[in-house]
Amino acid sequence: MTKFCIPICIFIIKPVFKGITGTILFLSLLILWNTGTYATDIPSSNGYWLKQYIGTVEQKNRIPRGLLSAIVSIESGFNPTAINIEGKTVTINDKSEAVKTIKEALNQGITNIDIGIAQINYRWHKDNFKNIEEMINPTANIEYAGKLLSSLFKQHGTWHKAIRHYHSANPNHHNQYSRKVVIAWLGSGQLIK
Repeated sequence: MTKFCIPICIFIIKPVFKGITGTILFLSLLILWNTGTYATDIPSSNGYWLKQYIGTVEQKNRIPRGLLSAIVSIESGFNPTAINIEGKTVTINDKSEAVKTIKEALNQGITNIDIGIAQINYRWHKDNFKNIEEMINPTANIEYAGKLLSSLFKQHGTWHKAIRHYHSANPNHHNQYSRKVVIAWLGSGQLIK
């Protein structure tokens, strides 16, 4: 039915929206009408499995639905092999290559490295993992991120403050980050409480 409704709605509604503002409004409404099904939401895809797993971790850690998913979206775009070395994104799609790159940075004395799907910082959190391989493992990375976010909520008293401190204790770094996460969270259809 949707396949037939869109052309009819375009024919009927589009004349109402005139000019650039009307076109933008029309396209926004059309996008909002979308069912929200994307390639990563197909049950057989890796992205779908990861999103489902993140949802399970959110429930287990009593994190509001969609919040950890929004953080992961902002941190890595759901890329399990994401790496950020001293503020610079390194695009690698292979786990063994990611581990090699991390070890090379460590051998150079660099410890400011964000690792994996939830971008866990090596300098501050390395002692919570057996090794780099465990740290970049998506399930271990997501599990730790869930525990960390939950503990930040308990420590700071609100989810907004927990989001900020997940990224950085420094307001110069965390204010813009928290806005991005909240927008992603709202965009996922979740409400902030």
